[in-house]
Amino acid sequence: VGERVMILRDFQSRNVMLQQPDDRLRLIDFQGARMGPSAYDVASLLYDPYVPLPQGLRDELAGNYPELLARLNAVIRWWRFIG
Repeated sequence: VGERVMILRDFQSRNVMLQQPDDRLRLIDFQGARMGPSAYDVASLLYDPYVPLPQGLRDELAGNYPELLARLNAVIRWWRFIG
């Protein structure tokens, strides 16, 4: 789903960190990043081997992805327009 974007290819819970004291989100282990389908990292999180999700929740989150992607793309287009 979506255009080709920069993907991490190893996007799982163990590679998402919160930095103290302000809980800033940090991504680690991104040396394998490259261009790929925008849904790749979403699928990686939904099927994270370290945090199994119930299938119902996985389906719900996956179902919300197209709308969230459309919103994000709208913001990106706006920033490019005013940029």
